[in-house]
Amino acid sequence: MSRYRRKRVLFICIGNACRSPMAEAIARVDASDTIEAFSAGLAPIGFVIEMTEQTLRRNGYWVDGLESKSISHRVWEQVDIVINISGRPRELTFGEYCKVEDWDIDDPYGENPDTYQRVFEEIRLRVAKLAQECRQDDAAGSPQARPSNLQRQIGGDCEQQNARRETPNAPRPGSRASANTRSASSPYITTPYTGVGSPRKCANGLARTTSQPVPMHTMGLEGEV
Repeated sequence: MSRYRRKRVLFICIGNACRSPMAEAIARVDASDTIEAFSAGLAPIGFVIEMTEQTLRRNGYWVDGLESKSISHRVWEQVDIVINISGRPRELTFGEYCKVEDWDIDDPYGENPDTYQRVFEEIRLRVAKLAQECRQDDAAGSPQARPSNLQRQIGGDCEQQNARRETPNAPRPGSRASANTRSASSPYITTPYTGVGSPRKCANGLARTTSQPVPMHTMGLEGEV
């Protein structure tokens, strides 16, 4: 039995086909004592890339249960931490971002096995660090303990977002005025993902060229945490 209270962590990338499924698979093996892992995509492509599965299997991780899916309202509400690996800043991507942490990790989509392995190793290191922070966060839960770095970060971010809510005209850092309006397709997304203007190659490897928004289809509430 785990000595720690497990944190519920949602990993999000663009297509939920490469990076976030890797993170989910790694966390449920390497950090099963402290993390209950989930993953989703801003614009899920509907399947996990074969190279992702091959990389996980080659490194001793199982792929059973990995699916490319959109963000579940129920999962979002119940998770403790959201890890954003999409390449888009959290302030421009999510209407509620105080529990979101950005990880800057390249998208391996369409690349060779060596690139997938490099990305896998980077994600594994980041998951290990997150797991350690979660364990420290749990240990800091006693009245005598000082708040952990994770507690301070999430608490500070929530205070900042609450302050902005109390001052509706105050723009978010680095955002356009229109970005303060949530997309009608999801209560958690500020602006629909268009596949244009990604910090990485177009659509982080999904190679979309259309200027039309990609709908943020929300998975039904059957997605239990």
